Order: sequence, then C-alpha cells, then structure tokens
Amino acid sequence: MNLNLTIDTQYGEGISEDNPNLPTLNDLDKWIRKALLEEAIYLSLLEQKDKDTVEVGIRYTDTQEIQELNAEYRQIDKATNILSFASEVPDFVEDNNIIGDLVVCPEIIEKEAREESIPLVAHWAHIIIHGILHLLEYDHEDDDEAEIMEALEVKILESLDFADPY
Repeated sequence: MNLNLTIDTQYGEGISEDNPNLPTLNDLDKWIRKALLEEAIYLSLLEQKDKDTVEVGIRYTDTQEIQELNAEYRQIDKATNILSFASEVPDFVEDNNIIGDLVVCPEIIEKEAREESIPLVAHWAHIIIHGILHLLEYDHEDDDEAEIMEALEVKILESLDFADPY
C-alpha cells in the first residue's frame, strides 16, 4: 500500500517553528509513516475503505497549556510530554482520513532527554511513535497492554536505528 501522509503542524504561544530542537517535517514523516506501516490492522482498514491518505495534526505547546489539557481531558493536573486525541469524525463522513492530533511539549521532551542522558532526536522519535500508537488505540493502562505497546515501540524504534528506550 502506498501511504500518503499529511502532517499539519501548529505552534502554540511562545513556541517558534525555528526552534532547532524541534524535529524536522522529514523526521516526523519518517517516524509516523513507520509507525503506521508497522500497524497492519490499521492499514487493512484503510484498504477496505479504498483510502491511502492519512492526516495527523501536531501542536507544539508550552507546559502551562499541556497541563491544562491534561487536567481537563485526563483529570491529571500536571504537565506531560504528549497527549493524543484520536479523531472523532464518524466513519460515514467522506474522506475521513484524519486519525487524530498530538499535542507535544518540547520543553518537557528536552528536559527528559537531558535527565535520562539520551539523544534528543531519539527521545523525540519515541514520544511521537508513542503518541501515534495511542491514536491507533494502543494503551498502557495495565501490564499486559503496556507490554504489547512497549514491544511495538521498541520494534519500530529499532527499525529506525534507535536504541530500546526502556
């Protein structure tokens, strides 16, 4: 299947698209495409609908906004590195190719990479892939779910020449 991927990036207040620590569109495309192509179930659903185009929104934001969103949507009143919002467009809507949106906090990702002494690009790849898997309905609420999701993350990251983040 030929996958056409559209990435819509938005920049919250105080976030500059010129920030050299943000991943390039090419990197985002590569990571998201790899996560989607690894997920055969999702691709088979696209093929059944005769679709080959997928759209993902990415919003870069600050710690205040992501904390507010985390409190509102997850009832966890603290900042986090990424939030995933799966598309709620009904299947019967023509050209429904939006799988969802990722809200990402660069400041937290940079801080985590420093604290864990891992390359920033590797952490970005992990967090973006993690968010995409959430959009594809993977979760880590219990140990069994976490084991499945983490194994898939590791497999995708290793195929991109990144080390196991766990």
